[in-house]
Formats: sequence, C-alpha cells, structure tokens
Amino acid sequence: DIHHALSFDQLHAFNNELFVDHLLEEIKDRILKLGPTFGQEVDELLEAFLSWKDLYHFKQGFMDVSFTNGQKYDALTKQLIFIVHAIFTAAKDSLHIYMELDVYASLPLHTSDSLQDGQVRIPILASLIEVCQCQANFPKAYAHQHLFDNIEAKGITLNYNMKPNESMHSSLKELYQCHMNFKNIDEQV
Repeated sequence: DIHHALSFDQLHAFNNELFVDHLLEEIKDRILKLGPTFGQEVDELLEAFLSWKDLYHFKQGFMDVSFTNGQKYDALTKQLIFIVHAIFTAAKDSLHIYMELDVYASLPLHTSDSLQDGQVRIPILASLIEVCQCQANFPKAYAHQHLFDNIEAKGITLNYNMKPNESMHSSLKELYQCHMNFKNIDEQV
C-alpha cells in the first residue's frame, strides 16, 4: 500500500501548498475588507509579537511580503492564530479548521484525546475545501486525510516531515547564489 510508504509532510502539504497557495490570499482579502488600517494594524501586531525559540519574527509584517522558506509560513500561521482571531469566528471556517489542524500536527506529544479531536476536524476541512473558492486540484490537497493515521503508525510528524531538513538548503542556496555564474551549473558543481 503506497499510503504506508508515504507520510504526511506538514511543511509541504500544509505550509507550502494549502496555506500559501490557497488560504493566505483569503486571509489577506478578509483583512483588507475590514478596512485599510486593519491591514497595517495586523502588520504592527505581527511585528510586536513576542519572540520565542525557533519562531521567525516578522519585522516587516506579512501583507505585502512573500517568502521562499516554508518554515516562515509555518511561523506566520502560528502567530496569525493569535493576531487575527476576530476574523476566524466560525467553527466551520476553513481557515479556522486549517489552523487547528496545523497546531495538532505540530504537537510534540499526542494523547488519545488529541488524536480523536484532530481526527474529528479532518472531514470538516475536507468538506470545506470542496466548497471553498480555492482550487482543490493540487497534489497534496487531501494529504491531511492521512495525518492522524500516520501519527498513530509512525509517531509525531517531526519524525518524518521535512522541517528539520529545510535548513540544510541554506548552504546550497548560498553556494548557488554566491559562487555560480548561473550557467553550466552541472560543470561547476
């Protein structure tokens, strides 16, 4: 069974796909609909957000910025939960459910209660993806359906996701940007 070989990858399935490509624009649209000053206020709150270990601090806000690092979007998700909670009031809101599942996926320890609570939210998100305005035809649109099965079978997501390895790319990126002429790359490596 291919699903036993593959594992849910929070960084790529949630942070780089579902959040960045589909839900982030909805968040920005909702913020802008509340008025021009609300977007500035959200950026200021994000800038003033307290720092803690291994969490990226957004000094320039997020409304007019994009990132190439999925871990920054992961940090943004965690901080937006606290900053813009007023616009995610409905319990059946795709953004609200997504953020809850993202938190469940990040837990360093699961109990039977946390697994059960997270599992209850999976079909809600699946049905909301079907009816939301975002296109659900990207490769990892339904990867979250296997999230809690993977956790039960393989342990917490930190055991098998790409987050710990993402920082390994920085040295390759530096090598590429600082020491290459951007032509005939195979010969230079």
